[in-house]
Amino acid sequence: MGMNLLGVGSMHAALMGGGGAPASPDYTVVGATGGSAGANGDYYENGTLDGNPKYDNDASAYSIMFDSSYGAWFIHTSDDPDNSAFINWYSPATPPEGLFDANTGSGTPFVIPGTITDVAVSGAGTVAVNGTYSEFGTQNNLPTYKHATAAIYLWSDFAGYWYFELNGIELGGTTYYYGEYVDYQASVPWAGGTVYIVAEGDANAPTVVEA
Repeated sequence: MGMNLLGVGSMHAALMGGGGAPASPDYTVVGATGGSAGANGDYYENGTLDGNPKYDNDASAYSIMFDSSYGAWFIHTSDDPDNSAFINWYSPATPPEGLFDANTGSGTPFVIPGTITDVAVSGAGTVAVNGTYSEFGTQNNLPTYKHATAAIYLWSDFAGYWYFELNGIELGGTTYYYGEYVDYQASVPWAGGTVYIVAEGDANAPTVVEA
């Protein structure tokens, strides 16, 4: 038919690194639900659309695309923003990070740069807070993280705040520190602009980076 479309399987194979190891994804999507759950997963750059990079899900037909007439990124199985599953009115032209609103899809997914990785915390006055945190499920459609050796959790309230909390992931427990994102939504706890503030912990507030 004269078409040269790179399918999901061949695209993933083309993106395999040396020795057969898969390349790290450009973006990870979490929080799509119901019939739109196929939008979750890893996305890799695969060509362009409307002058911007296009990112394809390596396990489904969903893509992250930019539409210049709307000035917005959208997630869908075709290049039709009007009927897209999800759309992001808040992100600049690049990159397509943060909260996406449901359009025809279900859920309110986040687009996270790269893959979900561990978190390294240091410098907290409450020494027990320091250490490595690993992914521990989700809360409010975002990853939550648990300390490697203590019952301390790092989670987001879906309004741009991240909390270091003892024995749980709901407000009302002992909140040692919280991080406030100075822009809109911090999709990861080390996002640039996130400032951590002392709550019930000891001074000083921690430094949070990707492990």
